[in-house]
Amino acid sequence: MKQTIFLLTVLFSSTLLWGAEENNTTVHPLIKKFDKNKDGKIFYTEASKEIQEKFCQYDVNQDGYLDKVEVKEVEVEPEK
Repeated sequence: MKQTIFLLTVLFSSTLLWGAEENNTTVHPLIKKFDKNKDGKIFYTEASKEIQEKFCQYDVNQDGYLDKVEVKEVEVEPEK
């Protein structure tokens, strides 16, 4: 019985820790700004004209959207 309670406690604790890591990620400012449907990606239609001009260069794996890795390479002019 003690062993079962211990195992359940360990399992529950690891699940909580794993969930905390998932939710503790930082969203890139460009994803926050342009990701209209909040899926964590920027599709061509969501991007600004400036990003659209070089979208194919930024979309390295050509999957049709910019993910959290690809968006790090996006260069945009600072807003005035």
